[in-house]
Amino acid sequence: MKNLLLFVPMLCVFMLSCSVTDSENIKTSGIWAHYVIEEDESGTVTALAALRVGGSTGTVVDLTGGEYIECNDSYMEEYVELITNMHWSRAVVDFDSDYMYDFTFVRTDEEVSTEVELPAVPEISGLEPSDTVYEGESLTIYWDATLSEDTVDIFVEGTCIENIALYDVADDGEYTVASVNPDYDVNIPDCEIDVYVRRILLGQVNSAFQGGYTEGRSISHDTLSFQVLLID
Repeated sequence: MKNLLLFVPMLCVFMLSCSVTDSENIKTSGIWAHYVIEEDESGTVTALAALRVGGSTGTVVDLTGGEYIECNDSYMEEYVELITNMHWSRAVVDFDSDYMYDFTFVRTDEEVSTEVELPAVPEISGLEPSDTVYEGESLTIYWDATLSEDTVDIFVEGTCIENIALYDVADDGEYTVASVNPDYDVNIPDCEIDVYVRRILLGQVNSAFQGGYTEGRSISHDTLSFQVLLID
């Protein structure tokens, strides 16, 4: 997504690599779990799972001894992010028309399932003004809130505008950025801007785990031709 890092995962804080322990040495009741189901702007649905001991920044649980995680019957492969070194299990899964995804931690002697709901995509329906704004003027973003949740995150970026990142905005279908600031070569004040609206739905993992949480994420994206003009 160009220059915006829309999904900032948990970091292995102050470490170049995360410490790891074998899953067969840890009881389920001692594991912290984080499950994510995510639909991006292309409609691709990705399942992510992270297991740790000691909370969100604790020791990574390495799945050994035949243990694994699956989502809607799709086996989740090990995946490590290059920048953050965050360890996940990951799979691309089929879209579920009921918006429900079942994560199952399969062990030699038990199966622990957690259901995660994917929120509806907050489709962007408009921008006002739609093509030109003057320095310091407001910008209003509209999206479909028919199946709203509590909040959305909003991101706006482009070569002629200072990037905007807004978190925990009320999911009511409309938000006005009070002041838009230009960021461009004065001879080329126009550009394409990318607008993203991200809806997140949080939930609980199976109580068999020590703790953790689930996230359902959906993204809407629109690209518009735009011009930001300086006030004379």
